[in-house]
Parts: sequence; structure tokens; C-alpha cells
Amino acid sequence: MRDLTGGGNNEGIAVVIKSGTGMLAIRKRLNPMKSKDSMGDEVSIMKKLAHHPNIVQIYDFVPASEETSHKDEIYMEYCKTIVRGEQINTIHEISQMYMRKRETIPELFLWHLFEGMLRAIVFMHFGIRNEADEPNPDWEAIFHNDMYSVNIFLSSGKKIKTMEVKAEYPRVVVGDFGQANTASGIQAYCARRSESQSSLFQRPDNKDVDSVFVILKLFTGLQDCWKFSPELREMMLCLMGIKDGSRTILTLLKTLIKTKERLMNEGKLVFKPLLE
Repeated sequence: MRDLTGGGNNEGIAVVIKSGTGMLAIRKRLNPMKSKDSMGDEVSIMKKLAHHPNIVQIYDFVPASEETSHKDEIYMEYCKTIVRGEQINTIHEISQMYMRKRETIPELFLWHLFEGMLRAIVFMHFGIRNEADEPNPDWEAIFHNDMYSVNIFLSSGKKIKTMEVKAEYPRVVVGDFGQANTASGIQAYCARRSESQSSLFQRPDNKDVDSVFVILKLFTGLQDCWKFSPELREMMLCLMGIKDGSRTILTLLKTLIKTKERLMNEGKLVFKPLLE
């Protein structure tokens, strides 16, 4: 078992061996009393979002007992990849590596990252697993509310190939649903906060979508943005002003996929390993 630094809403995170399989997994411990007052129900949300390649998978939930030191325990997918012999878990770590080495990240990887994050958002907001599908009318939107670079993981398991290119980038995985909630759950939470604070409390209406832009800017920056194609810069600008839950997100995903394929077919986007 290896302890990891946890967030503000948990009682500890560790890498453990999954019982019966020998697989590595993440064990996240929660205070059951604090969990009741948090933004949403992390376990039920993760179960609802199961089996999507760009969302971390939940393996098991163990309610608080004497055996768990009176803490709830969530067991979930452990994401990691290897770059230049170094184990990497998050997009934040990749951005720090490139910053230290003062190198420019391959543009194709940014398209891969962009697409992976949008696919996760489209599923959370509309229940759509494939971009060709229509929004599920019975789906209640789920908002992540905490899509920072430390919560976007990379996994070499179940890789997604970049079209006909044999080489592959690690799978992009959105994790840590401790702040996630449904649309109705957010309304109820904001009402409670407004009542307790005697002032109106509202969630920003573009929190998830804006996070995608912020994460991409980690790699493009103000000085380096001109090193990338005008198509990528235009796609990033399209994120500005899009509200969470807007169907414009789905339209943008479809456009992004088609544009990436076109640029690859034209030889303008080529595969380069991370930190080759």
C-alpha cells in the first residue's frame, strides 16, 4: 500500500492491491458524516458514469465499519503511464515536466487531450457515449465541478489508438468526483448555502467547460500558442462562452473530431512520443 496526498474532502487516498485480482487500485476514504453535507453523492454518481473510457471506473464501495476505521471506502481505477522511464499519473505532472525541460508538447497530444475531456463532459452532461448519438432525454446532467489538471489522469490501460497511427497516447481519464453533483442536486445545494449565508449562492454556469480551456492553456500559454495550428487555437476559442449543459458542447466535439482527422490525413498532425 502507498499513501497519496488527498484532497480537502477525503480522509486519505492510497494505492492498494485489489482483493482477488492482484490489480492495483485507488482506495479513497471518506468521513460518512462529512459526506452527507458535501456537494453530491460521489458513489452513486460514479456508478451512473460507469464504463466510459474517459471517466475513472469505480470497483467497489465499502460502508463505514470497525474494519474500515469508521470510514467509507471507495475502490477505483488506478491510472498511470510511463514517460521517459518516469511514472506519471496526471496531466499536471506532464505540464510540469514540459515546463522544466522548456520543450513544446506534441500538438497531436493536445488534440487527444482536448477530445478526451470533451467526451467525458458530453457523457456527464447528456448521457452520450458516442458523439453520433442524440442526448438521452431521461438523463439528468451531472456536473464535475472540479476539473483541474490534478484530476485529469493518464492511463496506459485500454489505450485509444490515434486513427491509423500504430503508436498510441495514454487514455485521458477524468477522476475525483468528490465535488460532482446532478443538476437538481446543485440547485438544492445552492439553496442551502444561500439560506445559511443569508445571501445568494450560485454555481458558475461554465465551470466544467472553462476548465478544459484552462488545462489546455497550461501547454499553449501566451507565448507558445503561435507554435500550434490555427485550427487548434480556433477550437480553444470556441470554448469561450459555452455554458455547461449546452448542446454546443456536443457540436464542438463533432467538429473537433472531424478537424483532427482532416489534419492527420493532410499530414499536418503527426504522432510524436511524449518527451521523445
